[in-house]
Amino acid sequence: MAIHILPKETYLAMIANSAGAHLFRSVYAEVDGEKKDITQNGQLSCAFFVSSILTHGNFKLIKEPHTGIHGLIRDLENSGWTVTDKRTPGAVVVWEQILTKPSNTPHDHLGFILDEQTAISTYDLDIGAPLPHDINFANDPHGKEWRAIEKIYTHPFLES
Repeated sequence: MAIHILPKETYLAMIANSAGAHLFRSVYAEVDGEKKDITQNGQLSCAFFVSSILTHGNFKLIKEPHTGIHGLIRDLENSGWTVTDKRTPGAVVVWEQILTKPSNTPHDHLGFILDEQTAISTYDLDIGAPLPHDINFANDPHGKEWRAIEKIYTHPFLES
């Protein structure tokens, strides 16, 4: 029996199957000699979620996992990802920055495209796990506000 793992199909299934997983919720680091959860129990975990899948197993679609969005975007651009208008499943979507409540601080966000109208990201700060949602957060059951897409990144791997 010959078995050949299908990387693209496995990648897309891993993204879809991540819904509700708390696997990406916490990343611990030593900061000024003190142990801290730098993703704040899932509130800042979108870059770690996306980069963990991109670096997983056979994919290796970026160089390393990230906890910051700007470092992840640099890694995407240096690893052959390009900006597109196409909403291809598995593409990385970056939304416009909004002010988060109650702190009123600017917040960048990213996730994956599942289909033309649906994305998955760690957008619900109370849950801290990836959840599928409208690609612009329209009619969100958690009351999140509408958010425009800033960029979509694709990779030749998604075209194979």
